[in-house]
Amino acid sequence: RTPTPTPRKQAQAATVSAVAAGAAMSAMEQEANGNGAAGVGLSEREAEVYDRQVRLWGVAAQQRMQRSRVLFVGVTALAAEAAKNVVLAGIGATLCDDATVRGRDLGANFFINAEDVGENRATASLPRVSELNPLVTVEADSRGFEALLADDAVWTGGAFNVVVMTTGTRAQQRMVDAKCRANGILFYNGALQGYEGWFFCDLGDAFTFQHDVRKDSLGNEMEKTFETRRFASLEEAEGASWAAHRTSKLTVPASWVKASAVRQLEEELGGAVTGDHGDQLQAAAVALAKSHGEDLSKIPGLDTSDAWFAAASGAYAEVSAVAAIVGGMLAQEILKVLSGVGTPVNNVFAFDGLAGEGREVCLSSEAVKTAKKISEVADEDLICLSSDDED
Repeated sequence: RTPTPTPRKQAQAATVSAVAAGAAMSAMEQEANGNGAAGVGLSEREAEVYDRQVRLWGVAAQQRMQRSRVLFVGVTALAAEAAKNVVLAGIGATLCDDATVRGRDLGANFFINAEDVGENRATASLPRVSELNPLVTVEADSRGFEALLADDAVWTGGAFNVVVMTTGTRAQQRMVDAKCRANGILFYNGALQGYEGWFFCDLGDAFTFQHDVRKDSLGNEMEKTFETRRFASLEEAEGASWAAHRTSKLTVPASWVKASAVRQLEEELGGAVTGDHGDQLQAAAVALAKSHGEDLSKIPGLDTSDAWFAAASGAYAEVSAVAAIVGGMLAQEILKVLSGVGTPVNNVFAFDGLAGEGREVCLSSEAVKTAKKISEVADEDLICLSSDDED
């Protein structure tokens, strides 16, 4: 006698059928557009490798990601963590860096070994990044910033969909952001600073996305909803008011203030910040806060010289655990915007490892949105990655 399927089995069968239906619909659409069988759906190998992703956000979203490419300007520990997750998800990547591998790179960048010291950082990382996913094309570019910026092929013609910049000065990052905005490329920049880290995103003046997919008790997708948002440029965000983000409990993230002060002092010094610059860094922060309409003494944890000595000493320190958290969040955001599914961070994510807290804050010249603690997640925002009740 044939056993009656349980509700769980029915839900699983419905999910598999939905994946197959999505692939078939995608195939029909591509056939109608004249793309032929070669461009239809996913290959058997791709369907096997990306099965979980397809179940989460669908065939069409997976195909959008596979057609995308990310340029990483700087192969830092933060970039390495993000690149790992991007490549594993099926997205092509180019690693661009003219720096050589130093001993300090070995602590948190898992794509580099001791024998790579003295070699180009992008070239040395390439073999291990490529090994992550044979279905993805990964390339290395050892050119410097000026050569990269002057190459029109990088910025036009759809060569890249996203640029992630984790090296360079504030002025250089603003130039790259402007290039990206002018050519419809999504831009991210960020850095690690000891036990803290942050990233910023600029998705242009009108970025449309689908809200996170909701499913009913049987696993069927509910009605899809879309939204279009404006994102500030890097220059606008860095000039936005800090006082506007002060509430009875929250201020602009202290880690963002430290990062801004480091970038400001770098310009004043014409070089790197060291542990000897603690007093200068604090003075730069006081002036910077005032220019943003804020009193530095009102931001918790920034009112002592010891705090600024620690900030100066760890201005470029890369801690692997912090890289994993901030880089993982950065990669998640890249997957969201390339798949078109999920509400993106708008526009700064700042992480404080000692406090064990990540915060999202919108820095813009327009109306301020209330800062949100990433750790505060409602039950309905959780996505189950398993069909087994006990998991």
